[in-house]
Amino acid sequence: MKKRIAALTAATVLAGPAAAQDVYFPIVAKGFSHQLWQAVKLGAETAAERNGGTITFEGSNTEAEIEKQTDILNAAIARKPQGIGFAALGSQVQVPALRKAADAGIPIVAFDSGVESDLPLTTCTTDNMAAAATGADGLAKAIGEEGKVAAIIHDQTSATGIGRRDGFLNRIEEAYPNIEIVDVQYANDALKATETAKAMLQANPDLKGETLPGVIDTGFYWYDKTNMDDPRVAAVLYD
Repeated sequence: MKKRIAALTAATVLAGPAAAQDVYFPIVAKGFSHQLWQAVKLGAETAAERNGGTITFEGSNTEAEIEKQTDILNAAIARKPQGIGFAALGSQVQVPALRKAADAGIPIVAFDSGVESDLPLTTCTTDNMAAAATGADGLAKAIGEEGKVAAIIHDQTSATGIGRRDGFLNRIEEAYPNIEIVDVQYANDALKATETAKAMLQANPDLKGETLPGVIDTGFYWYDKTNMDDPRVAAVLYD
């Protein structure tokens, strides 16, 4: 699914009669290291090759570096491309940079995580509110619809992080009166997320469940190590 989204992102601008060898389309992602971004890069390269365009794939070193990603975006805009693909780390603070692109007549395609603006022509993304609500239902079922739960979200600034947090919290609060949300923390670094999960367990020894959207690799590591001998905590992981 993610690869398909990546291909669609590039194809949105590259495809059609206007496609030509001189079409340049920078992709500004949230990062490089995660398998997700490698899949996005592959999808964009495939679409560019198929449609006869050129792309660059750029991003910050970590998904916490909003200012650095904004600088990369501004540099891409300054090169006057035929379009830009952008996965926003900040749903609000990066709108002014996108407005520069729009004012220059550069089409914008948002992917993975959009912005609070109608500047992008389209946004290719998961319905994070619905996905998180589904995760909440699964976690509730796993713990018998009662007990204490917590959440570790990968960030609190992107539309993806906000949607995954609010979708989970809203669903628990509206549908499961016997489930108490005791903590919500943020961590997009593997080590930090693992340590955060351990701290949650220490502070809440009667914790029955956690959701870890966006930190799935860390989630599996933490879940395996913590529950190998004591499977007392259910976990919902996705990305």
